[in-house]
Amino acid sequence: MCTGTGCIALTMKSLLNTFPGEISVTAIDIDPLALRLAKLNARNHGFNDIDIRWDNILVSHFNDLKISSHQFDIILSNPPYIPESEYLSLPKSVRDYESKSALVASENGTIFYRKIATWASHGLLDPNSQWNGIKMILEFGENMSDQVKSIVDKELNQYRRKDKLEIITEGNRVLTVGGKIGYQERII
Repeated sequence: MCTGTGCIALTMKSLLNTFPGEISVTAIDIDPLALRLAKLNARNHGFNDIDIRWDNILVSHFNDLKISSHQFDIILSNPPYIPESEYLSLPKSVRDYESKSALVASENGTIFYRKIATWASHGLLDPNSQWNGIKMILEFGENMSDQVKSIVDKELNQYRRKDKLEIITEGNRVLTVGGKIGYQERII
């Protein structure tokens, strides 16, 4: 989710190709230019089978989410998380290089975490998955650890989940749901 130019999706596809069985990766974003770049990057790296598509995870109702009919074993995202009030204080090299929509998020930078956790709870995470590893990995900004953990915990527990998933913040920029990042995940 929030794939941007596809770096995370391509890396995961590359790593997961080492596991037995069929592995599929779906990458979504709302920015058409980012999606064109993600498709170009996938093609340039030989990953023509990554499903790269437009979707808006900020929709109000789960059924309005275009991927709502899919279920996933794991959700990864590095969504926008800069509060609007901090945008102008970002280095010029960041403001000039990244689109504002790829950086700034409402609700003090947290709306994407709430939506991702809510949609995961509504069924994007497959409750019958055979994947025993981490269910979700989210990157967030510095000093957001407690806030993001609280949001994800509330949203995951607000809806029906068969399993009680452990929520862990690793360092000051990453949150995992379902376990700690082990050696295999650290090589990303």
